Amino acid sequence: MNPDHARRPRLLVVDDEADNREFFAETGDLAGYAVASLGDVRELESALQPAPDVILLDLIMPHLDGIEVIRELARAGCRSRLILVSGCERRVLQAALRLAQGFGLDVLGELQKPVSVAALTALLLQPGMPPARVQPLQPVTLDELHAALAENRFTVHYQPQVALHDGRWCGVEGLVRWCHPQHGLLLPDSFVPLVERGGLGLELTRCVLECALADLAHLHGLLPGGRLPGLSVNLPGEALFDVSLPEQLLALVDAAAWQHDAITFEITETSLAREPVRALDILTRLRLKGVQLSIDDFGTGYSSFGQLHHLPFSELKIDLGFVRVADRDPVARAIVENSIRLGRQLGLTVVAEGVESATLWHWLREQGCDLAQGYLISRPMPAAQLSAWYAAWGAPACPA
Repeated sequence: MNPDHARRPRLLVVDDEADNREFFAETGDLAGYAVASLGDVRELESALQPAPDVILLDLIMPHLDGIEVIRELARAGCRSRLILVSGCERRVLQAALRLAQGFGLDVLGELQKPVSVAALTALLLQPGMPPARVQPLQPVTLDELHAALAENRFTVHYQPQVALHDGRWCGVEGLVRWCHPQHGLLLPDSFVPLVERGGLGLELTRCVLECALADLAHLHGLLPGGRLPGLSVNLPGEALFDVSLPEQLLALVDAAAWQHDAITFEITETSLAREPVRALDILTRLRLKGVQLSIDDFGTGYSSFGQLHHLPFSELKIDLGFVRVADRDPVARAIVENSIRLGRQLGLTVVAEGVESATLWHWLREQGCDLAQGYLISRPMPAAQLSAWYAAWGAPACPA
């Protein structure tokens, strides 16, 4: 085998039509991939050894349809990135994409047949591609988690939020990381489900908030007026069972000499469903004390409008799954447009997550969205890198 060929990322094309396989293979080869093709989905299991970097899957196949294949890939713990293609109606194709994401698969995107060279190449060569090998989630135990909390082995990375109208830096979202002695730096997907099962969400939140307040204190004076950036932290569902929560968290804020209105707690819709009256008690008291509240992942739940009506939110955060594709998906675009309009009508600050292109930036600004967060601005980073990021970003600044 040509050693250069062996070092290329691998693309597996799964399509029962020979002409399509040839077209996809040629396009993948030109994009820098080593391509293998498969016409019979029943042979897929053997074709996944070793795992390809990307699987291009036709949804309409004999013997097993694409949904059945997606289910099997998820069951097998497949870590390959996935591109879905089909000649079916786009809404069906997008429903399949959401299903794959719901199963935890890494989906690069969907393409409707006939597929153009430009469209497929754009997916294969999007930022971060050719793909790095996706590492499997590291197994951790509840005992390790307890020890990590006791030994303060968690750290926080920060993703900036900026104003869309002029690029001004407004705040950061604090995102927890676990400094594991064997596995290195673990992302939340590796341990948050265990945190939730173990009932340790509130303890981890206190740890994250205390760490973030200490981390960001050195930024005092960096922003105009000597102010600190706003800090957003996720609030777990179990926190909404404890009516002493406002006092617990604000004691940390006061000890760090932060203003209450510089703190935003992000709450997902699903975490509000179990104890609505108690959640109303806790969240109303937090707002009375000046803390900001954000409804996170807006649009992904079934009761968004009800939550906005009953609870004292000050911010609406549009789910990145809609924002990322709003420039090419008319349904997602309509959801984002209407979410922004609703937020503005209710007097809420509107934040768009997943802003990854200048095109999206300018479109969101035209729609009246307030804040942007995403890879176009910055990936999450340690606190020590924020000053350098700010100097490079500039203020005011807008992407070209």
